[in-house]
Amino acid sequence: MNKKFLTLAILAIVNLSNFSTVDAAENPSADRYRKIFSSGNFYLEYKDTMLNRIIGEENGKRMERAGLSSQMITLFSILNPIGAIFGGGEMDRYPEAMNVDDKYFQFTDEETAMMIEESHMQDENLNPREGWNAAKMMLSIPAELAVFAWNDPYRTNPRSLTEPVYQETNKKSVHGENYSCDRYTSECLNGTHDKVATVAYDMCYNDKNELKIAQMIILRNGKDYLVNELEIERILDKIPEKKFQIRKKAKAYAAGTGDMNDLLENPVEIGNVREMIGDAK
Repeated sequence: MNKKFLTLAILAIVNLSNFSTVDAAENPSADRYRKIFSSGNFYLEYKDTMLNRIIGEENGKRMERAGLSSQMITLFSILNPIGAIFGGGEMDRYPEAMNVDDKYFQFTDEETAMMIEESHMQDENLNPREGWNAAKMMLSIPAELAVFAWNDPYRTNPRSLTEPVYQETNKKSVHGENYSCDRYTSECLNGTHDKVATVAYDMCYNDKNELKIAQMIILRNGKDYLVNELEIERILDKIPEKKFQIRKKAKAYAAGTGDMNDLLENPVEIGNVREMIGDAK
């Protein structure tokens, strides 16, 4: 299964009504998270209804990988009980996508990756089945966390959407747990800069000031309509050991550009991945 397209899925819209004002002071951890994401060294682990996902960056190397959530594994086991035996569980250790020095890699398995220079990402002859148009998005910090990483170079913010601005802090119950939630809002503007919608971001913290829930919400007629929700596992200032592993013999192949090798499905080997990214140890 090609999991990259599942990262674009959104949840069904639901109504929320348990939001009560507490005070107007942004959680002290918010600035710490901004500094972590802008430092060039971070680790983010989260899950939603569709995926369990991790994104990390260190020394200019951004990596990402994802696996199906427990809900999705359960669903597939019902629809295809035989296939479920061979899928799901703990995600693979190799990155699904990686960028190093403007070179994008997409791993098809632990020993094989396709590679393209960023300057060639818009080549009209690229093999569409390789999904290079989604590679950069795969590496982006999710939009639900835009309040901490609005300028993430891997995400393209809609031009119609303004940068989120802190509004207030409230108490909120999510899935039976109580949180202190910072609310931020963005305005969605049309071509004449008139407001057509408001997008809210609720960052929900536990009593240790750890971010646990991040929600993106549409505000309409005085009500909140949930677009998507992330359950945050960890945000750290470095990648834990062995979270991403690239095998010593992993090979890189050139992205398909419609030439004879591409037509014959015989990609051109261009090198050892670890040697190409300066990690030949």
